[in-house]
Amino acid sequence: MKKGKRRAAQTGEGMLAQEATRGAAFAMAVTLALLLLFSALLAKGKAPAALLDDFVLLSVLLGCSCGAYRCAGKQQGGVVTAGVVTALAYIALLLLCTLFFRGEGGGPQMIVREMIASVAGGCFGGVLRLHKKTQKSRLRKR
Repeated sequence: MKKGKRRAAQTGEGMLAQEATRGAAFAMAVTLALLLLFSALLAKGKAPAALLDDFVLLSVLLGCSCGAYRCAGKQQGGVVTAGVVTALAYIALLLLCTLFFRGEGGGPQMIVREMIASVAGGCFGGVLRLHKKTQKSRLRKR
């Protein structure tokens, strides 16, 4: 193995697509678990059926946030980029599942809303991994 490839393997560079795919799969699993929970609430009558679309969007947002948080944790830099790439991989999985399992969903408008929610969730999950500064700002001298 060449020195450059070994260094890239040690630092995790070039692994963004692989980690984003894993993060998107994790996000899909979290989304499905949340949808199962919300559907149980709807079936028992604990929640009104009018909130179905809101529950779907909330589960997509939270699922994609969890997947992006996981992916951004594996990256050493560019956590927001990792979150956005995870959201894009999630959208690809979402469109693939939509092609395979055509049903009476919300239609194209709901798919666009889910795409927007997944990008927002990916950005939010990536931002959660930003490291806080422990030092005081040097600009503020007293």
